[in-house]
Amino acid sequence: MSATEDVADDSRRWTVPSGRKAWLISAVLLMLVVASLAYSLGADGRVRQVTLTGDAYVGLKEFSVRVGGWSYGASDTVRWIDNSGSTHDSGWPDCLGTPGTTVHVKFGAIPVTAPTSVSWRQVVWVDCRG
Repeated sequence: MSATEDVADDSRRWTVPSGRKAWLISAVLLMLVVASLAYSLGADGRVRQVTLTGDAYVGLKEFSVRVGGWSYGASDTVRWIDNSGSTHDSGWPDCLGTPGTTVHVKFGAIPVTAPTSVSWRQVVWVDCRG
């Protein structure tokens, strides 16, 4: 066997059949697209707030509301906006009424995940402007 034949044999040994090559290239391209999309969606590191509305059951300085399969709630104090548009850093929103009532409310929430992988959506504000 000559040196030329050895080289030809080596090159055949390392070639990938064309069907598998196309699949491999497609898989790599798909992984790159998914990775770049995931990076672009979360690259700024900001938490995405959602604005929701729902009927809240009001307790004694607490409320709970179910929206889209999630339960939301706040107690003691929450940032809120009054009827005139003024923001209050703490206290209990006037629009939540008296304990035992149900009130339609607009609020903001953010997703939270604990180190133990338990997750919830934290209410961060209530809008009482109607």
